Amino acid sequence: MPHPKVKISDNSGNEVGVTDNRLNVNAHLSATPDIDIGDVSLLLGGNAADTNVGAAGSNTLRVAIANSGVVNREDSPHSNTDYGIMPLAVRRDTLGSLASQEDDYTPLQVGAAGALYVTETSAAAMLTALEKIDDIQDTIYADDADFSLNSDKGIAVMGYHGSQSITSGDIGVISLTAAGQVKVYHSDVMVTNGSGYTQPVSGTVTVNAGTNLNTSALSTHAKQDTMITHLSEIEGAVETIEGAVSGNEMQIDIVGATSSESATSPYQADKNAYIEGAIGIPAKVKRSDTLNTLDNVANHDWTSLQVDSKGALYTNHGMTAMVSEVNNDVGTGAEDLRAAGDIACKRVDMMASPDNTGYIWVGDSTVANDGTGGGIRLGPGDFYSVDVNSVNDIHVAATVNGEDIMYTYHT
Repeated sequence: MPHPKVKISDNSGNEVGVTDNRLNVNAHLSATPDIDIGDVSLLLGGNAADTNVGAAGSNTLRVAIANSGVVNREDSPHSNTDYGIMPLAVRRDTLGSLASQEDDYTPLQVGAAGALYVTETSAAAMLTALEKIDDIQDTIYADDADFSLNSDKGIAVMGYHGSQSITSGDIGVISLTAAGQVKVYHSDVMVTNGSGYTQPVSGTVTVNAGTNLNTSALSTHAKQDTMITHLSEIEGAVETIEGAVSGNEMQIDIVGATSSESATSPYQADKNAYIEGAIGIPAKVKRSDTLNTLDNVANHDWTSLQVDSKGALYTNHGMTAMVSEVNNDVGTGAEDLRAAGDIACKRVDMMASPDNTGYIWVGDSTVANDGTGGGIRLGPGDFYSVDVNSVNDIHVAATVNGEDIMYTYHT
């Protein structure tokens, strides 16, 4: 059967509206635990309230906490009936990290007794300071207490080497010598008793002869007698020197060297002109028209220089042997003259083979076959000689690969 239609109105006669077959009703409910109103959607300004995920927005529900002892002002007095929010902490018998990475939120941690763990970044420094304080107390001794050398500790007394000015009444440091000895100043008369006592002093010492000073013994002291003897010897030597001096010059006689002539200007400076007939001390030489070994002169004996009939000094190159070889494969790059290895020598004579078709450059290790490294260019049949200490001080390079160079080294 058809359902009857019913119109509902409020106390003022206003028709109650319907949305999507639902009655629009504003319900007033008392706060009683006996009423279950089910799920409720909260609207703020007609929009659903957000869940506060992230930053707060215009649809975030804001709740004010009433001041009922939970929130207190700064410096407000405490009461045993106050309320508050308990901060939570995790019991950890062994302290360890509860956060996965740095800058994450993490709870406080307490030990088994509920004590909060804290970290002191300078704990090692504090421990060191406490240990030093403990060491210091070991350096304090009672009057007449025993001291063990090389094991007991103590506080070093400061000393200073150098001049210092200290105002009267101020604290100063002990004055030391460069060797670390304590400087002692005594303004009164110093008295020493007992034989064998030595007191080092500096400056002026005044001695007052008394009953304990034996002045007669000083004149016969062995050291004083020795000093007198030496002074007499020095006096005699000075008198001898005075006798050899004439004006500002001293005459010196060379024992065993006699001459019928007096030397005139025997010592000459560099660049002085030669004076014909001047007498001096010449180098000892012997004229030998033919160079020979001097009679009765053995190896390592002193001997005379020898000159020829014109006074020219004979000299000797010192070479005693020679060896001739050939390098028959000179390449285009710099290489050692002797491919078989280095040999010590005094001189090397070289000649480019007359059969060569190009040039051979001779020089040091930078020699090049185009002459850019410097050196001597040898054409076919050209000769070159040089004094060197070893054969392979000489390097060669050819303009045509495989050229020949003959050489003789002297030892």
